[in-house]
Amino acid sequence: MKWTNKGHQFDRFSEIFSNEMKVYIYGAGENGKDLFSRMMFADCVEAFIDNDVRKVGGKFCGKEILSLNEFITKKKEKHIVVIAQALGHVAMSKKQLLLEAYTEGIDLFDYHTFIEFYLPIYAMYSWNKVYVPSVSLVITTLCNLDCKGCLAFIHSNKNQKHYALEDLTKDVDCIFSKVDRIGLFHLTGGEPLLYPYFSELVNYIIGKYKNKIFQLGTTTNGTVVPADEICKEMKKAEMYVWVDDYRKNVSIANKKFDSVKKKLEDFGVNYYTNYVDEWIDISKILNDNTENVTIAKCTLCAMPFAVIKDQKLYGCNYSEYACRAGVIINEIDDFLNLSEDYENKKIILEYIMGYTQKGYYSFCSMCEGFCSINTKKIPVAEQYSI
Repeated sequence: MKWTNKGHQFDRFSEIFSNEMKVYIYGAGENGKDLFSRMMFADCVEAFIDNDVRKVGGKFCGKEILSLNEFITKKKEKHIVVIAQALGHVAMSKKQLLLEAYTEGIDLFDYHTFIEFYLPIYAMYSWNKVYVPSVSLVITTLCNLDCKGCLAFIHSNKNQKHYALEDLTKDVDCIFSKVDRIGLFHLTGGEPLLYPYFSELVNYIIGKYKNKIFQLGTTTNGTVVPADEICKEMKKAEMYVWVDDYRKNVSIANKKFDSVKKKLEDFGVNYYTNYVDEWIDISKILNDNTENVTIAKCTLCAMPFAVIKDQKLYGCNYSEYACRAGVIINEIDDFLNLSEDYENKKIILEYIMGYTQKGYYSFCSMCEGFCSINTKKIPVAEQYSI
């Protein structure tokens, strides 16, 4: 999206999300807990609402649980309600509140839409806080695999290396000097478990910024069994590990995958097995887009992943990865220089929500886009040489 009123693009929400507006979360369950934890940038949750009589009158996440009738009686004058129930209950709960004259997108929201779109805007316009859904930190560009279609462009990178711990901690300090809460702070690569200072970096991040992170995570290709020290640090930090399942096309994965999972289980590390049938292919054969087409494509792409590097915040991770690998040269509009003083913090909000000076990133004309618009598929983790 192209900036047309920089620093004021979301001012239409200033009346909806008024100063220090409280939230009622409808659903004292897993989604409700998740939402409450994400919103720890401020004491903004007034109470929970639940239809389970066994929960009503008790506490959840330290907040009172109200029945719907109690809520209607006790509710504060200015507030919003976010329905954070299991999917099967959302329609009925929404109907109940619509009949009470609530309006979707004004004072009534569903959990997924609120998390994906409204939360950063609410944080800024109600509490003057910067909430970033996701930030990645590339800790190494070395990898033990050589995947065709790698979205980090490792095969094209002729200068693969581990990044200095000092440089990474500077970037960590920089991002947290500008933001109040990050949904997912993601350590990535290359193959992150090859990084020799992984434990030290995790210890540094959690030691200084645990209260500013909802979830600290990393992704591994499922072929590197983590060292004991790394597992201990990940457990201590309550990290989440996504273990990619490449056994279909990578022979070493067949030998190592189960060992990786067992090691994580033995140390009590939270992990998810990540299996997909196919990858997206972001490469574009012809660079024939007009500027308007490129802007429209970038807007529809809605890339959700930002990257911090050299105290600069990049709104599209693939664009930054392509530059890092030497595929493109980033221009100044491709990043926000966080070493600068942003007196108007709304500029940071707008950038993470997809606004730029040009309306797109340098890589956009060469890219088919993220999953939301990309129909080009390729086999998972096919290897060049391994």
